[in-house]
Amino acid sequence: MCRRLSPLRPHGSRDTTRQIEESVWSELGVDNELPQALGVVGNGTRSEPLAVVQLILLYHLLMASRSNGADSSAVKAG
Repeated sequence: MCRRLSPLRPHGSRDTTRQIEESVWSELGVDNELPQALGVVGNGTRSEPLAVVQLILLYHLLMASRSNGADSSAVKAG
C-alpha cells in the first residue's frame, strides 16, 4: 500500500529557522551544541530550508535507531 505524501517546502527567516532548529535539537536529547554546519552549502552560503530538512532527517533517523534498540550514544554531533 502506497501513501501519498505532501512535499516539504520549508522557508522562513533566520530567527524562525533557529527556533525550529533548537526545538528539534532539544527533542533529540543530544548533549552537544547545535552543529554550525547545518544548512551550509559548498560555497559557505547558508540555506535555511536545507538546515531544517537536515534536522528533520536526523530526527527521524535517530528515532528509528532508538526504536530498533540501537545504541544512540554512538552518534556524535558535529
